[in-house]
Amino acid sequence: MDKTRATAHGRDKIRRLEAATVHGLPFPHADQVLQIVRRRRVLATGRLTLERVYA
Repeated sequence: MDKTRATAHGRDKIRRLEAATVHGLPFPHADQVLQIVRRRRVLATGRLTLERVYA
């Protein structure tokens, strides 16, 4: 697991990357799964955006 945090342009950003080895996936030659989570918070309003991607 890897996690980075940055504050810029009036936003607080957190990015998290997780990788796992999984056998028996329905894709040929694929043995690894990634999850990327990006979380942004606008500092002025407190509005939160969450984006989750699987690869």
